[in-house]
Amino acid sequence: MSRVLLGLLLLAACERPFVDVSQPDVVILSPDLAEVLQEPRFVLKVRAGSFRNIETVAVNGVVMEYSSPDRSWSVPIIARRGLNQLIIEATDIEGVSKLDTFYALHLPSQFVANSPVLPAGRGGHTTTRTWNQDLLVIGGASRVGGPAESTLYVMAYPGGTFTASTVRLLEARTGHTATLLADGRVLIMGGSRSDNVTRVADLLEAPEVYDPVAQTFTRWTVLGEPIRRTLHTAVYRRTSDGEFVDLYGGLGDTRYGNDPYLGVRQDLRTFQVLQDTLVALNSLATAPYPEEAIYGHTTNRIQVGPYYVFGSHFEPNFQREASFSLDFGAAQGLQLDDAPPLHVPRTRHAAAPLLSNLLLITGGRQHSPTDIVATAELFSQAAGGVFRISGRSPTWPRFGHTATAIEPGEVLIIGGFGPGGTARAASEFFVVLP
Repeated sequence: MSRVLLGLLLLAACERPFVDVSQPDVVILSPDLAEVLQEPRFVLKVRAGSFRNIETVAVNGVVMEYSSPDRSWSVPIIARRGLNQLIIEATDIEGVSKLDTFYALHLPSQFVANSPVLPAGRGGHTTTRTWNQDLLVIGGASRVGGPAESTLYVMAYPGGTFTASTVRLLEARTGHTATLLADGRVLIMGGSRSDNVTRVADLLEAPEVYDPVAQTFTRWTVLGEPIRRTLHTAVYRRTSDGEFVDLYGGLGDTRYGNDPYLGVRQDLRTFQVLQDTLVALNSLATAPYPEEAIYGHTTNRIQVGPYYVFGSHFEPNFQREASFSLDFGAAQGLQLDDAPPLHVPRTRHAAAPLLSNLLLITGGRQHSPTDIVATAELFSQAAGGVFRISGRSPTWPRFGHTATAIEPGEVLIIGGFGPGGTARAASEFFVVLP
């Protein structure tokens, strides 16, 4: 190619108009998509911006109407029940466009106070569904800072009421976990002798198992470093290699050995269930350490896939939030990923799966037992976000309670401590309306 021809080609290229590829930005003006929508009909209103004029804005392929007074774009929407994906495309006058994905969660719901009542108020207890769907409320305390109880309350489901069993825990405990095993027995791990733990000696090391058929509690032994924690969470895994329980966080002994120290634990201990014995597969020194040292958090699996951890650690002058997922089945081993934070930081709340893709988070407290959080939120695994449930507050403020999935669209919230520090006997349902 001659230099003259090359120069002509370069000159022709320079004469072409230059178009900046900067893409338009879209901001949702209304409604607040961070809130659960109780009604299906709403007007979606957005603003699209760029240094060039915007030509069109469309949502799911439908062109929105422009309003010059406030420079907004709007269109009426009829949401279907559940999660609605809104793909918004803004295009400027030069044809440069950008796609943004938003989610609207339409889920009419309410809290229902007409629910079963415990024989006595309990907080810091556990609630477990047996294979025949009965509910077991184990242990807990009757007031904030009070001594642990050894009670077992049983409710036959459906349509039953709670009754006090004549069988009791071998050791009164609160802040423990209760895990349903493959054979139908319930494994109770950790906990303390008091709702207000002040020393390592308050912690319970020996696990025990409840057999719903024989209606007996039996003490198990632990091979390896003991449990020594309370207000932790437990994940039960059954694989081709056996049954495993993973304990994360909690208040407990962070040193072991001859110099015990009561602190907030960060380790993830794994125990194998083997012939009525718990075999510790790791120690405080060899266990994985997730992102935060935390207690009073929740760890739940919605359906399949990872477990989601939500909680906050409060100190007098600061707070730390923990929101992440734990994937035990990842090909490269245990995998941790970020999860969105809750709108309202909280600890000692309760969480339970709802429908096939949601997690209900309800209640809890903040810096002190008087700072009760009387709100609920929904985490959507598909949207990767958390939605506030505004206008649908729990009937009673509470923390240290439990939340148990009863039906796909129904969660039973049991017990917990109220504003005066006394444990509640009342329960309530969170119900997704038809």
